[in-house]
Amino acid sequence: MMRRFVLAAVCVAFTFAIAYSDTFNVRIYKADGNKVTYKKVVPDPDNAKKGKIEDKEYTSTVAADAVIEKAGKGGKKKAPAEPIEGGLKSETFSKIDEKGISATITTADDAGKGNITKITVKGGGKKGA
Repeated sequence: MMRRFVLAAVCVAFTFAIAYSDTFNVRIYKADGNKVTYKKVVPDPDNAKKGKIEDKEYTSTVAADAVIEKAGKGGKKKAPAEPIEGGLKSETFSKIDEKGISATITTADDAGKGNITKITVKGGGKKGA
């Protein structure tokens, strides 16, 4: 009986942890200290393969223990993501051009502040170059 109660409590806690976090695609335009400025990428009804960049710009704080990584190469057997050495101080974030960098971020709802807990930088390779 007690084992079932503990299992149920763990499941409820895990559900709330997931409910209070959010993961979405973004274009990062600026990284300054522990702040990141980005625009969300939403699905484009006209082109299913590409997203549409929102006009609204967001600035969020990156948590001190945030995971900052580069996504692995695609395919059926996707390689695991690799950590970016230097985090937000790396060249990846210090030399962002006007197009921004494509990434996926995960936020934790800390009393409405929405601190970023994970940044996964996508791609970067140019097709046909």
